[in-house]
This record gives sequence, structure tokens and C-alpha cells, in this order.
Amino acid sequence: MGEQQHVAFIGYPGFGHLKPTLQIVEELIRRGHRVSYVVSDHFADAVAATGATPVLYHSRIPDEAGVESEIDDDRMALGLINEAWHPMSVAVPYFDNDPPHLVLHDSIAQETAKLLSMRFDIPRVRMFTTFATSERAVLEANPGLDLSHFTSANLFGPKFLELYAHIDSKLSDLGAPNILTVSFQSPDAALNLVFLPKTFQPFADQFDDTYHWVGPSLWERDAEQSWMQSRPDAPLVVVSLGTSPSNHRLEFLRTCVQASAGQPWETVICLGNTHDPAELGVLPANVSVHQWLSPTSVLPRAAAFVTHAGMGSLMESFACGVPVLLAPDMKEQWVNAFFAVQSGLGYALTEALTEAPPEGAGHSGSSALSGMPSLLMRDQVSVDRLAELIDELIVDRQVHDSAALLAQEIEGCGGPSSSADLIEACLLKGARLP
Repeated sequence: MGEQQHVAFIGYPGFGHLKPTLQIVEELIRRGHRVSYVVSDHFADAVAATGATPVLYHSRIPDEAGVESEIDDDRMALGLINEAWHPMSVAVPYFDNDPPHLVLHDSIAQETAKLLSMRFDIPRVRMFTTFATSERAVLEANPGLDLSHFTSANLFGPKFLELYAHIDSKLSDLGAPNILTVSFQSPDAALNLVFLPKTFQPFADQFDDTYHWVGPSLWERDAEQSWMQSRPDAPLVVVSLGTSPSNHRLEFLRTCVQASAGQPWETVICLGNTHDPAELGVLPANVSVHQWLSPTSVLPRAAAFVTHAGMGSLMESFACGVPVLLAPDMKEQWVNAFFAVQSGLGYALTEALTEAPPEGAGHSGSSALSGMPSLLMRDQVSVDRLAELIDELIVDRQVHDSAALLAQEIEGCGGPSSSADLIEACLLKGARLP
């Protein structure tokens, strides 16, 4: 662009939300821009490693996270609303002393970014680490699917009114407009970056031209980790359930170990620092367990990926052309799993079919969720059934071909480079000059 610009990022305190942005930060810095990243202190080192300046606050979300069955809709909604505003007490004083030219933010934590956009009269860029949303893009074909985090929360109940009053008080202290003004009168996002390939976006044709599907930004630092497969001639099965708390995690991982015993494939289990490897018991010769392995060191060699269906994990798998066996737990993971199976990219945990699949469905494992006879929770799948599903997925050429095609599309999305091009174009159109 010629002149250095100051770009602000507002993060959400989950590594699955943070990680897709890090390579974009590095690319902007490589192009000569300055980046200040407002982020929970839990992720200070990851942000600092990019060359950005971390602007730190403390979020309680990673500390207080629980499995979804322990969190009702009111508690979840209160937590998300609070988190969207929480960084403002740190962000506003910091940027008052060093105003940005553009602010980028996670799609589920946008209120602080809206405040900065209004305060400094700068464009706002929204980043989607999962499916993009807009008023026009409703899931008309699947009315039973609920993509909302606020399913039955009483947004005008006493706890919410108390939180709104607290936020208004903080805004007043900062000399800012009230909560309603910031939330509903701030300008729309000038640009929307969606970290998915467009064919994996439901009803993509319903979005306007501010939406760009740039694909996942896989952090190249992951490739620095070396890992060697112990049985290079055997199909490789990778198992990971992410890092967020979830139901029946340990029980399901043990089932994966037992299902792999004596099989012709090699299984690598990534714990995500959630358990001690000893908790999985005595391992068969063809199973290894690691606290963490970089996706780029293992997935390119994999024949199948057993995953919780977090969007970051799905994109890492599909970028490597690897089909998935889906073991979702949280609501959004079930939605992700639905579209992955609908797209012919893998299987979900099911009972074996005892009759012909529904008309139009493919292989029994890859039929649409709406046509499956019985969806299983993690604690319901048997060792034998899990082994059967893995074995079927390894040899199913249809899902492998679908995953390979999506990998080609992802490669063509442009990733961090395309994202940086779009951000710079947005800066030229609307940002203040130094």
C-alpha cells in the first residue's frame, strides 16, 4: 500500500477462533503494517509470536469453561454478551493513545469493535471462523436446525438487565454512547471474511458482495514440528477431540483405542493437553498417544480423521483432503457435522443400517443425517461399530474423492494472502490516512 497503517484486531478467547487469524496478522506485518491485537492474556504468547503487539485483558471464559450439558442457555448468552463488551475497558484507552485505521473482529465478539469503529470513524471487518450468518441467509431447507447461541435465553430477564446496566456504566466512564446506540447504530461491517471454502457455506448465494470466502488460514508454524509414522505402509487414522471441555471425552478415546487393537491401520491420538496419556491404559502396538501434534505434520498422511467436528479441525482435515468420522458434542458441532455429511465428506456415528438407505443417499456411512436411522452419542457407540465405521471410511473412494475436490477448492481460496489483499483494499477505501 505504500504507507504503514495501524490495524486493530479484537479476538475471542478460544484458540479455535484465534488461530485462523494469526497468519493473516503475520502477512499484514510482512507488508509493513502495524498490528495491535486485543486478546485474553491466555493467548499473549501466541499473538506476540506473530510480531503483533498484544493488548491484554483477562477473560474468564477459558477458566470457567464447562461441557455444554452444564451450561444453560441463559448462562451461555450472558457469557457471550459479557465477553463481547469486556475488552473495551482496555481497548479504548490503548487506542485513544494510538488510533487504528481499521478494526477486525471475531463474529461472535463484535461489540467492542463496533465501539472502536464509531469512536475513530474507521471501517470494521468481521471474521467468521465458522459458517457466515446474515439476515438473508436463513436455513430454510432445514428448519429443525438451530444455529443460535440464544436458543431460549430470556434476554430481558433480571440477570440480563443487570448486565446491560453494568455495561452502560462502563461505556459512560469511557465517554462512549450507550449500549443500544453502539449495538444498533454503528455502521455495518465493510468487509466479511469467512474462513471456509464457499461450497461448504450453506446458502452462500444469499450473501451480499461484502462476504468473501477466503478459506482457512493454516498457521505455517505448525509445519515446523516433525513426526514420523511408525508403520508407513499402514493407513493412518488420526483422532482428536479438540481442547474444549466436552462430554464423554475420555470414555470415547478409550473406545478408539480398543477399536484400533489388532486392526490393519495405525492410530494416532492427540489429547490436546486435556488428559494424561496414562489415562487411556495399555496401548496396542498400532496406537500412539500425544499431548499435541501439529495438524500439518499428521493430517497430510492420514486416511481418516476422527474428530469432534469443530470447524477449525474440519478445515484442517479438508485442506489436507482427508475425510472425517464425526463425533460431535456441542450444538454447533452437530450443525457442522450435518453439513459435512450432507456434503459427502465423511460419516457420523450411527448404528449399522439394517435396511436399504433412503432414496438418493450414498454409502450407509455417508448418507444425509436426516436419512440416518440412528445418530449415536459418543458414549453409545460400541467398540465393534466404531471399528466398522473407521474401516469403511478408509476404503470409501467416494468420500475420499469429495475431500480431495474440497482440498483443491481450499487451495484456490487464497487464505492469508487473499485476506490481506481485501483488508488493504478496505483500508484504501475508508481508513484515515496517517
